[in-house]
Amino acid sequence: MRIAVVGTIVYDEIVTHRGDRKQSFGGITYNIAALESIIDEDTRLVPIAQVGYDRYEDVVRLYSSYRGVVMDGLRRMPDRKNAHVQLIYRSVTERTESMQNVPLPLAPEQIELAASCDAVLVNFITGRELEVQSFQRLGAQAKYLHLDIHNKIADWTPEGRRVFVGLPEWRDYVSRATTVQMNEFEIEQLLGRPVRGTNEYLTAAAEVLNAGPQGVMITLGPLGSVVAYRSGDAVYGTAWPAANLGEVLDTTGCGDSFSAGFVWSYLHRNDVLWANAAANIVGDVNCITPGIGNLTKAREMDALVPEAFGELAKKLAAGWKGERLV
Repeated sequence: MRIAVVGTIVYDEIVTHRGDRKQSFGGITYNIAALESIIDEDTRLVPIAQVGYDRYEDVVRLYSSYRGVVMDGLRRMPDRKNAHVQLIYRSVTERTESMQNVPLPLAPEQIELAASCDAVLVNFITGRELEVQSFQRLGAQAKYLHLDIHNKIADWTPEGRRVFVGLPEWRDYVSRATTVQMNEFEIEQLLGRPVRGTNEYLTAAAEVLNAGPQGVMITLGPLGSVVAYRSGDAVYGTAWPAANLGEVLDTTGCGDSFSAGFVWSYLHRNDVLWANAAANIVGDVNCITPGIGNLTKAREMDALVPEAFGELAKKLAAGWKGERLV
């Protein structure tokens, strides 16, 4: 099996909510590192990204250390430096973000390579990786496409400041995805209205689902996630709690780890509700693990679902589908 991970590899400067400072590669590196922690020996990971000339060799060296990664989708930009991001956390979930050296959109041959894989995870790190026509072409060809909205609702000023611009054409994107995720802030930007509380999150997820995908997740940080999905002619959904497996050390990359866990579980079970539970496990393991990757505990995500979620997991194992929404 080959899983394409489409997005941008950035170089991060991070100040955590505890005041710790660190520098490392980020962006889809978090997806790759999380997937590398949980995949089997027969799976290959195919990162698809434009990489600046100043960081290309370092990226190749790092990615060569990850299990199962092939470099065919990395393209060296000969006249552009690599994307450079500064993240400053004000709390566990709130941060400011700026980016220098936003890279070029993906080249046609990179999109074709992604489409040839067994699954595609698109993570809009800059929001500029794929414009709507390219994304629709990829979605039409892909066997399975998971979309993380992320910064598709944002843009960057010439000075590097992130500004939120919404996504008026969001239906053109989500209609070509199999499954879609976003966080509680991104859903408000997507729909152009405030969304508060479980009922409104479920309504919003069902609205996005109505545009075409099979499953929609809204991640809520320490509150877990809300999920809506199709089952036959019906739509089901529920709020799902966070795993809370230990003390939170750093939330950077938790959404990326969530998507990694979701994709891996969905590919094996074809079950949106279970994959959402497994994704919460992987995201939480990332939060309690220092650094990037090495999410050894997440390899047991299916076994950890009953341990972390108790009676809710028993209902899930017994065939519970959640609440019927439509």
